Amino acid sequence: MDQSNKSLKTGSYNCTGLFGDNKIGYVKDLIVMNKLDLLLLQETWLVSNGMHTLNSVHDDYSAHGVSGVPSDQLIAGRPYGGVAILWNAVLDKDVKIIEVKCNMLCGIELSLSDVKYLVICCYMPCDNYPGSHVNDEFLQVCDALECLLIKYPNHKVILGGDMNVDLCRGNAHAQYYEMLLQRNDQVDLWTHFIERDR
Repeated sequence: MDQSNKSLKTGSYNCTGLFGDNKIGYVKDLIVMNKLDLLLLQETWLVSNGMHTLNSVHDDYSAHGVSGVPSDQLIAGRPYGGVAILWNAVLDKDVKIIEVKCNMLCGIELSLSDVKYLVICCYMPCDNYPGSHVNDEFLQVCDALECLLIKYPNHKVILGGDMNVDLCRGNAHAQYYEMLLQRNDQVDLWTHFIERDR
């Protein structure tokens, strides 16, 4: 991490499960090869009592995650969902875990000198493609996300993950998400870079 300009090298990865096929080894390589300060993971497929797995990804990284599976639910088949944030342990003293009442979001507050960051990992419900209405589950995640943005008004925001929405599509989910970003003075970088390269 470059302390002089407070830049954070951040990555995001939808891992479709943190077990089998040496997935933890792959995530570790992703961190090491890219020299990441932060890594946002989606679809960890971890249940609540398996969250300790996050701490075995890399000895020099700490983690916070949320299971996508309610603890009072019996699962048939594999688990699903789950989000996590891993950060270089040199940042431990600067990190405060944020409790979020939505199992499709997790967050941390990171304070570096006079700059405060709100780091949010998100796994949005699937897009409704040509849909003309916003699904209830999508609304709930967006509402929880906006509550976080409002609660931490003077923070630089790093929001990443699997948004499951394409702003170029222009459907109900895309329009709702874009309005959420605009209301909170946020920019979707993916769309920004696509438009810039045209």
